[in-house]
Amino acid sequence: MRALIVVVGGIALLVLPCAAQPLGVGVKIPLQAFVFVGVAEHFALEVGLPIGFSVGGLAAVANVKLLFGTYEVIALLWRPFVGAGASAGVRSQGEVLIIEATLQGIVGVEVPIPQTSWISFAEVWLLAGRPLPGLFALGVRYEF
Repeated sequence: MRALIVVVGGIALLVLPCAAQPLGVGVKIPLQAFVFVGVAEHFALEVGLPIGFSVGGLAAVANVKLLFGTYEVIALLWRPFVGAGASAGVRSQGEVLIIEATLQGIVGVEVPIPQTSWISFAEVWLLAGRPLPGLFALGVRYEF
């Protein structure tokens, strides 16, 4: 029982500083559902699961993002960001189990949709070991 109290207290201490920061859920194209957690004013963590139609596979993506100041261009607020992340997947091909892992750099920009809680964004994943530009993604997220 004492160990459970210590674990719950530790989790509460980790979550409390994040309470005032944005928390959101969203979707990207290529298809990926994700959760966005602001850790500090200019730092965020994003964890997602690709949504696919293939059978016999499982994948996950985790990214950290450093968001810069807001710039007003064409009556919209633009917020550029850079980041890094990793993705991992497991799939089967016949009787063979294939494990894949990729590291990526991320550059992009997000634009809040005026008078709503929605944020639209575009990002480019620069995949390690692959030719540039990597993977381009568009998405939206809803912030609570």
